[in-house]
Amino acid sequence: EKTVLVSSEDHGKDFIGVRNLQKKHFRLEKEISAHEPIHDSILKQAQDLIDEADLDNPDEIIDKSEKLKVLWEELSTLTLSRKQKLAEAYVYYVFLDSVEEEIDWIKDQILLMDNDDFGDTLSAVQSLLKKHGAFLTDLEVHASKCQELCKQGQDLVDTDNFNKQAIQDLCENLNEKLRNLRTKADMQNANLRD
Repeated sequence: EKTVLVSSEDHGKDFIGVRNLQKKHFRLEKEISAHEPIHDSILKQAQDLIDEADLDNPDEIIDKSEKLKVLWEELSTLTLSRKQKLAEAYVYYVFLDSVEEEIDWIKDQILLMDNDDFGDTLSAVQSLLKKHGAFLTDLEVHASKCQELCKQGQDLVDTDNFNKQAIQDLCENLNEKLRNLRTKADMQNANLRD
């Protein structure tokens, strides 16, 4: 029954889902840990029977003890693996949230860059140039953040996060959108200066 729970491939669909699954897994680990003394006691009793009792056929006890050991090892391995995958999922969803935040900012800025208002008067053009200069400064801050996110993404890929393909795709998408925004910003700057 517990093996089925720790074999689950459900890693949540978002940050909150993963946190809930981690809490459930923590409770399951506690429950499994509480059974460990019982497990050890059964194996000790079996070994005592084999060593001390004059049994005609100890093979049945040996077989059942070995099966219990194997099942316990499998449960322990699966429990650890599940814990690790949930931790990886948690890190992935934190990463995903940060990347999506940057992508949303970029999309908003692209919409602003699509504006055809380049000012009718000299003071309007100067005001727009000043705003564009502030935007370019902000763009560099966000570009730096995007670069750091992609470095974090590469670190996750290098540590063999099970979401590595999605991480690589997110970084490619982020970089593509950032390049697109820079191109539009350059065009906007040129149009304002004309």
